[in-house]
Amino acid sequence: MGIFASREYPTRRPISLIASFRRSWKTGQLKQDALDIWHRFARFGVGPALVYCLFCLVAFISYAFVAHVLPDYESPLSRAVLGAVGAFLLLNMLYNYVKAVTVNPGQPPEFDFSQPPGSEGKLDLAEGFRCCARCGLCKSPRSFHCVVCERCVLKMDHHSLWICNCVGFHNHRYFLLWLLYLGACCAFVVVVFFGTLFETVLLARRTHHSFFGRQCVSLSWLFAACILALSLCSGGVHAYFVITNQTSIEFARNYDEAVRLRGEVAKNPFDLGGTRNFQQVFGPHDFWRFRWALSFLAKRPAGNGLQFPSLTEIVA
Repeated sequence: MGIFASREYPTRRPISLIASFRRSWKTGQLKQDALDIWHRFARFGVGPALVYCLFCLVAFISYAFVAHVLPDYESPLSRAVLGAVGAFLLLNMLYNYVKAVTVNPGQPPEFDFSQPPGSEGKLDLAEGFRCCARCGLCKSPRSFHCVVCERCVLKMDHHSLWICNCVGFHNHRYFLLWLLYLGACCAFVVVVFFGTLFETVLLARRTHHSFFGRQCVSLSWLFAACILALSLCSGGVHAYFVITNQTSIEFARNYDEAVRLRGEVAKNPFDLGGTRNFQQVFGPHDFWRFRWALSFLAKRPAGNGLQFPSLTEIVA
């Protein structure tokens, strides 16, 4: 009895795991940790997997076209024309896709604020430049910090998992041209594959195609039709952004500003008109000459990604 009576037991109760979890959730630390894990998984897991899947899908549809669809056209001229058109669309789609994946979208430099503006090696910073709270770089008004890439991006539009990269100033046109040629390739597959699909699957006629060949044609047509619908929707949205000289982030902010102003139209200071807006993305080319569509021949857009002409500067 004396031994037990002399012991001192702590009066504080240990914090349970549930209470610790609730406190971390309320403070936001647990949410931030979960978001950080997802961002790293998206960058190093989902993104590369989607790039690999896209190349595999392109290889599968190309095989179905060469092995099971093209031989159905008896005329050598028809096969030559279809093969040339398909190769042109495919090569342009792959070229722009690789460029969108590999080209650095652009990152703001580190500015030395100890030097006066206008000195040698010093940019004359316009009003609206600010310091990023996450990476410490000085951002231009159209630059934003990507939480997935963990860096600031010049004229950031969005982070695309399909290219495992950010869409920014230097690779924006490659991303848009990839969407354009992707839709064109899918439309080509939907039209050209339909004859073989109609005879071998819908009419169930006996042809030289094996069961594997019929499945290849059917799956290729289905994949192409679905991707065509998605590319048309996405391409239409991005075409509107190009015409109005907005990025996805800027559009969301302008929409929020319009709601704040109770329905009044929020003015976009970078909207210089359809032609100038188009040339800021695709380079100094006329739309109807279509040189901009051949990115390996087109000129690069003017500018450095830090400063952009605004409507107020032109009017003034």
